[in-house]
Amino acid sequence: MSFYEKGPVRIHFEEEGSGFPLVMIAGGGLNSAIPNLSAPYSPFNAMDEFKFEYRCIGADLRNANGGQSTGPLEIDRPWDSHTDITMEQVEKFLTRMYRTNPAFVFTVTRDFVRNCRTPVLILPDDIPAHPYAVAMEAAMLAPNAQVSMYPWKDVPEKIPLAVRHIRTFLQANRPVTVAVEQRTAAE
Repeated sequence: MSFYEKGPVRIHFEEEGSGFPLVMIAGGGLNSAIPNLSAPYSPFNAMDEFKFEYRCIGADLRNANGGQSTGPLEIDRPWDSHTDITMEQVEKFLTRMYRTNPAFVFTVTRDFVRNCRTPVLILPDDIPAHPYAVAMEAAMLAPNAQVSMYPWKDVPEKIPLAVRHIRTFLQANRPVTVAVEQRTAAE
């Protein structure tokens, strides 16, 4: 087990593979811990899938259930605030996460997404925490967005196609110096 520590923050992470770093954070917010990067919590094992091409770095989000990363609670930074907390803090957290801007993503504004030049791959879902309409709006707003098929995980046969899309997206968006170095090494 590896840990990065700075002040009151302690981040648990694990690494597999080598090459260009690919940071992997499991979905699920309060349940975002390394074990959730694989079945039965995830449709595929991301570390196993990409470790032959990338240096995969899996990390527990701070204070996630079942995780080993810890840190202080900050209400204005909701993804950083997962812990066993008071009901008053839970209410503030839920207000910030779901009620302040219920029609869009709680961590960023539409203007931020509209001006984001970073390539983004969206694998849409349609559950209360990840509405399809918001995924499509984000895809339309982000100038360098791609969207995978929907639904992509309803049957096991679709998952390899989604993984292939992820792999292609990652390869197409690697920094140029890394791609040149790998091509030169292969020759």
